[in-house]
Amino acid sequence: MRFIAQKDYKITAQSAVSSLNQIKRLLQKVNKQLVDGRSYLVGNCFSAADITFACLVGPILTPPEYGGKTLDLDEFPDEMAVVRMVLR
Repeated sequence: MRFIAQKDYKITAQSAVSSLNQIKRLLQKVNKQLVDGRSYLVGNCFSAADITFACLVGPILTPPEYGGKTLDLDEFPDEMAVVRMVLR
């Protein structure tokens, strides 16, 4: 499956690094938005932006409030565990 996914999605070492850097920039941007104490990404109420963001980052960041199924850090490949800790 890994080979098929890499081929179909054109995943290379360079594209993986580029994608990870994009994710880091996005998380930094969101953090800067929320650091002032606001509770929501857009406006003054819970919106599709909040639920979408939570659904996309929840499985990897697994904050304490995350209610979905999670994996133990020990179950992650070493490289992914390091990335997860950096992103958290």
